[in-house]
Amino acid sequence: DASDWNDPELFWRDVRLDLERCRRYERSFALVRLEVGWQPGKSPEQMLDALQSSLRFGDSLLFDAPWVVVRIAEATNNSCAGVVNRLRSLAGCAVELVSVAMFPSDGLTAHALIEHLYEHGRTSTTTA
Repeated sequence: DASDWNDPELFWRDVRLDLERCRRYERSFALVRLEVGWQPGKSPEQMLDALQSSLRFGDSLLFDAPWVVVRIAEATNNSCAGVVNRLRSLAGCAVELVSVAMFPSDGLTAHALIEHLYEHGRTSTTTA
């Protein structure tokens, strides 16, 4: 649903499920913090809907003003860069990568990943 970007409870539930799944199957996922250039003439809701609809199936986003946080399932360095590039091209707005927190390299818990995401600007294991 396009309005999922406005449901923090759903977003963080999905993060917890990703943590469980990735631990069990030895996989990775990422949280990506973005800065979005809001376009004149478009409401933030329209732009967030466009960003949400530009994500891969299984990925999700949360508007955490002033940031947008994207949960990228089955993440690799390349897939994080690919998602950011896809958002830039498909959503029709300026999207800049601020930071990335990758499980398990940047944290093993939701708290550790969030801390890494908000305390590190462009100093993560992933670049785009």
